[in-house]
Amino acid sequence: MQDNEIIHDASGVSRKNFLSAKTISMIFSNLIENPDFKKLLLGANQGTMKDRLTFLKDNLKVKTGTMNKLSSLCGVLKTRQGNEIVFATVVQNSKKRNSLLKNFENTLIGIIYKKY
Repeated sequence: MQDNEIIHDASGVSRKNFLSAKTISMIFSNLIENPDFKKLLLGANQGTMKDRLTFLKDNLKVKTGTMNKLSSLCGVLKTRQGNEIVFATVVQNSKKRNSLLKNFENTLIGIIYKKY
C-alpha cells in the first residue's frame, strides 16, 4: 500500500476509501488463495453480475462496486488459455452513465479472457 492510500471501512467502494487498482489487485491476489474468500465472490450472471459476462460462467469470480459516477470490478479470471489473472478496474468521476462504465468493464474482461 502506498502512503497516500486509505482504507476507511470494509465496504469496498466508499468515498472515504482511497486505493489504487494496483493495491486492490495485490490484496485480491493474497485473499484469493483462501477458498472461503473465493466462495464469497460472484460468478458471471449472479447477483450484481446478472446478465453480465455470461459466456465466462465458472471462469470469473468478482466483487462489484457501484456509486454515482463510479464503477469498479475486481476479481480473478481464468482465461481461455487457462491462465488465472487477478484484476481490478476502477472508473471514477466519470460523466458517463454507469451502464456505459459496466459495458467498458465487460469489454475489457472479454478482451483479457480471449488474449491471455
